[in-house]
Amino acid sequence: EAVAADCENPGNSEYWICSGCGKFFSDAAGTAEITENSWVIPALKHDYGEWVVTIPATETEAGEETRTCKHDPSHIETRPISPTGHVETFVERAYRVILNRSGDPEGIAHWDALLASGTSAGEIIAEFFRSDEFRARSLTSEQTVTLCYEAMMDRLPEPEGLANWTAVLDDGYSTTKLVAEFVESDEFQELCDAFGLTAGTIALPARDENSNITRFVLRCYEFALRREADEAGLNEFCEKLLNKTATPEEVAFMFVFSDEAHALWNGNSTFMTMLYRLMLDREPDLGGLENWVAALDAAEDASSKDEGRQQVFQLFAESDEFALMIANFGF
Repeated sequence: EAVAADCENPGNSEYWICSGCGKFFSDAAGTAEITENSWVIPALKHDYGEWVVTIPATETEAGEETRTCKHDPSHIETRPISPTGHVETFVERAYRVILNRSGDPEGIAHWDALLASGTSAGEIIAEFFRSDEFRARSLTSEQTVTLCYEAMMDRLPEPEGLANWTAVLDDGYSTTKLVAEFVESDEFQELCDAFGLTAGTIALPARDENSNITRFVLRCYEFALRREADEAGLNEFCEKLLNKTATPEEVAFMFVFSDEAHALWNGNSTFMTMLYRLMLDREPDLGGLENWVAALDAAEDASSKDEGRQQVFQLFAESDEFALMIANFGF
């Protein structure tokens, strides 16, 4: 049955499974075959409105402001407002704006010590945006850009800037790319001057050097491993491609025949469907899929099956379709 997606959970369109052959269809008559997981509707993710003061701060007491999700009015975020008599520090402000909470004493002391030892304000902001706690908020690209403006320019973004930087994140760049660009702005310099801090510069990780390379590696994670990329692995594979110590074909091979992928693709049909999507950037045609699966099914033992899959991978890597796809990525 169909299940609607909400802000936190994916949904699905209705579909049917044949009890005889196990194939999937979008109709009860079994005439329109679909691929596995094509029925998934991604979670909407929270889309918040503007912050509204609900409890004004006094000179000695903290206040509170809230914002409501446009998709789900029952989901409301709150964050503190410092007492008007309290001079908020740079680190306290970072906690409030970026992590949406008051800073804990231990955390504040840690970041203050780094600032005192010469770490720049820009580097502190970059670390806040890279933190597991920030990622756990699961904000949209647009929301992340808005927070970056608030944290580094002390204002909301103008429509053109919001659209441009949202596109940058959607193109595969990380928040570090945004922070590195915003650190150069006059507005961030003015903010740092107000706190008596140095804006600094931000060194970009490999994933932020070339968006085409990053998008290629991200699709390897998506199709071969069925998950989002971990930061360390993403930078490692991007660096291989940037430094030309591995070709796109070799990187794709590392993903497809990794131990993690081995645990996912037990059936030859699902393996071939994945290979079509990863290597040819399309869904398999029914006749081609059946032929490849039949060839792989003919293998008698696990070792020859793996060898057969590697041979099929090599044929796909030598195809005109794969060559066109990686050319479109700029390789």
